[in-house]
Amino acid sequence: MDVLSKSDPQIVLYMKNHEDIWKETGRTDKVSNDCNPVFAQPIQISYKFEERQDIRIRVFDLDDPGQSIGMADFLGELEIPVGQIVAVRSLTKPLDHPRFQECGTITITATEFSCYDHDDDGSHDFIGYFITTLAQLRDRANASTTVFDLINPKKLKTKKDYSNSGQVKMAECRVEKTYSFLDYIMGGLQLNCTVAIDFTGSNGDPQTPRSLHYIGAPEGNHYQQTWQAIGQIIQDYDADKLFPAFGFGAALPPHGQVSFEFALNGNADNPLCAGVPGVMESYKSSLLTVGLSGPTNCAPMMRNVSRLAIIAAQSRTAQHYYVLLILTDGQFTDIYDCIGAIVEASDYPMSIIIIGVGNANFEDMERLDADKKALQFNGRKASRDIVQFVPFKKYAGNSGALPGAVLAELPRQVEEYYRKRRITPLSKLDEESEEEDSCPSDSESEYSY
Repeated sequence: MDVLSKSDPQIVLYMKNHEDIWKETGRTDKVSNDCNPVFAQPIQISYKFEERQDIRIRVFDLDDPGQSIGMADFLGELEIPVGQIVAVRSLTKPLDHPRFQECGTITITATEFSCYDHDDDGSHDFIGYFITTLAQLRDRANASTTVFDLINPKKLKTKKDYSNSGQVKMAECRVEKTYSFLDYIMGGLQLNCTVAIDFTGSNGDPQTPRSLHYIGAPEGNHYQQTWQAIGQIIQDYDADKLFPAFGFGAALPPHGQVSFEFALNGNADNPLCAGVPGVMESYKSSLLTVGLSGPTNCAPMMRNVSRLAIIAAQSRTAQHYYVLLILTDGQFTDIYDCIGAIVEASDYPMSIIIIGVGNANFEDMERLDADKKALQFNGRKASRDIVQFVPFKKYAGNSGALPGAVLAELPRQVEEYYRKRRITPLSKLDEESEEEDSCPSDSESEYSY
C-alpha cells in the first residue's frame, strides 16, 4: 500500500460473542517494511470445543507508530472457526478485500495451549498438604510403608501439640503423562459423526404444522435446528466433512417394509452426505418418499456404528473416534437391547449423543446417560460412560446454548478411552512414519445395512 516502501503490517483479531457482535481479542506486533511478515507475538484465546467460535483476522498497514487502526490502510481479512485451526494445527487461507481480487494469503498456526479443569461449583474443604519430589516418591514407594503427614498451616500456627491432620498412605507410585482432548485433536484425531433421525409415526404427519417433521417454519423444525447447531461445530473435526446419515422407524417404498437404518440420500451403498447442507437436503427428500411408521428401535444403528469403532480399536493409534448422533421424539422401544449395545460399545472409540425432540417422556433416556450409575447388561458393566442425553425443549428458543450441553461430555469421553488404553496422540513425526492405517475413514468405509 506504500509507494516508496513496503507495507508495515499488523494483525488485529476479533471474536464473535454470543450476541453475534465482533469484539477485539488481541493484536500482534507490527512488522516494518515487510510484505511477507512472520508475527512473533501470539494472540491468546480461550478455546471451547462445544461452541462454534468464529474469529475474524484483519491485517492493517500502520505507517506511523501512533497511528490508530481506524486510520490505517486495510490489507485484507479472513473469517474462520477456531475449530478448523485446531483440527489441522496449521492452515493457509487467502485474504479477502472489497477492492482487490488477490491480496495475499495468511498462515495461521496453533502453537501452544494450556488446559484448566474446574469443579462445577468451585467449593472444597481443605484438609492439609504434603510436599515431596518425584524422586522421593519413587524411592519411598519401594519401601514397605510409605506415609505422608497432612499439614494444615492454620492449625500448625494455632495448636501447640499439632502434628498432622491425618496421613496419606502411598500404596503405589506411578508417574504418567496425561493428554487432553486438544492433544489428540491437534495430533490428527478425526471425529467421524453419523446422524440418525427418527421417522416414526409419533412425529405426526409432516404435511401438517403440528408435526415435528414439518418443513414450513422459517427457522426450521426441531430436527433441522438441532443438526444445524451441532453439525456446524463437529464438521470442523472431520477432514472430508462427509456424514453418514440415516433414518429409522420408516416404511420404505415400494412395499412399505419398516427399516431401522435406511440411508437418507437413498443410496444404501454410499450413505454419505456432503457437509451440514447435504444432510439437510437428504432429510427433506426422505420426508417426501418414505412413510412414518415404527417402532422406535435404535440398537441396530448403535451396533452398525460400533462395528466401525471396533475396526478403529484394532489400531494402536488415535486416528478415528466415532460419534453417533441420534435425534428422536420418544423413548426407545428396544431399550434393553440398546443397553446391551451401549455396554458393548463402551470398549471402543465411540460415543453416543441422544437428543430428545418434542414433549415426550424421556425418563429411560436419562437412564442411558448413566452419569450416576454405570449401565449393566447380563452381568457385564460398561467400561465407561459413552452416552449423553439432552432434551431439546430445554433449549428451545436458545439453540445457541444447545451445542454446549450436547457436546460437553465428548472431550472427557475421548480422553478416557485413550487414557485407559495408554494410547498417546499422534505427533507430526508419528504421522510421517505411520504406515497407512487399516482403519477406514467415512469415505472408505463399507456400510452394509
